[in-house]
Amino acid sequence: MAIFFTLHTLARTGEVRFAPWDEFDLEARLWSIPASRMKMRVAHTVPLSDQVLVLLERLRPYTGHYHHLFVTRHSGKPISENGMLYALYRLGYRGQLTMHGLRGTGSTLLHEAGFRSEVIWPSNPG
Repeated sequence: MAIFFTLHTLARTGEVRFAPWDEFDLEARLWSIPASRMKMRVAHTVPLSDQVLVLLERLRPYTGHYHHLFVTRHSGKPISENGMLYALYRLGYRGQLTMHGLRGTGSTLLHEAGFRSEVIWPSNPG
């Protein structure tokens, strides 16, 4: 589910792994990430697609009682970066794709489709 979520939001792995439920306003369809959690130290608001809203609705019964969205089954702690990478491996992408590579691929596809950089990365100061 974390890979699907990353593909739809193009968020950094750390932003996804440590995403707390209280950053999400499902009625407004927004994920508001505070500056303190962003690499560039600039707050970022991510619009949530229909697909992400469905994912969150399906995820809530399993992790809604934890602080973070994506937690391990046994400890309830946030999933690890390696956990996400190994999930890609299990999908057959060993040596072909990384979680960070998903962001680059998404950016490339959106640019090729004609989207401007400020639309793809609105919080990027550079």
